[in-house]
Amino acid sequence: MGEKLRVLVVGAHPDDCELTYGGMAALYADAGHEVLMMSVTDGRTGHHAMKPSAVAVRRRKEARRAAKALGARSKVLRFHSNELFPDIATRKVFLSEVRRFSPHVILAHQLEDYHPDHRASVQLVLDISYSVLVPHASRVKAMRETPVIMHSGRGLTTAGAPERIICVPIDGNTSRNSMSGCPGWTRRCRRSRRAVRAG
Repeated sequence: MGEKLRVLVVGAHPDDCELTYGGMAALYADAGHEVLMMSVTDGRTGHHAMKPSAVAVRRRKEARRAAKALGARSKVLRFHSNELFPDIATRKVFLSEVRRFSPHVILAHQLEDYHPDHRASVQLVLDISYSVLVPHASRVKAMRETPVIMHSGRGLTTAGAPERIICVPIDGNTSRNSMSGCPGWTRRCRRSRRAVRAG
């Protein structure tokens, strides 16, 4: 292996990193690189019955288990889901978090997305892509190089056409192991699929 890379996977909610980039995260981790799965919000509004504070605790634990199964680490920031906005205050917090990890590569949502939190999280990635180098933009030490930024291909439109498409082969056990740590949202996905089939 050549240089050991630091790979930052940015998702809006706990489950976005795993569902969107779990395969790539596992491949990077298996190759000996350091992978951090960062959820920008705590996902507290992601359940129809549970109290938001309990959901946030549950999803933080699930994200940690899923990341461990992929060979990665997990970090969930304290912004509330469905309230994420890429303003200056949020950008400063996010910038400091990114600079602490100092990634070579960032994997993020695409800008054109159905969910406002997804759009806000990738806007934050784009907004800090230069200021990671600016010494006084944060109290955390500036990075020396701008990271490579890659976006997911889920639901691409012509405006978001990729320059490259990378197929990620991954064995089914790794994928299942990461999902088994997250019963809350895997059950929710199964219910959604049943509802679609029934409809």
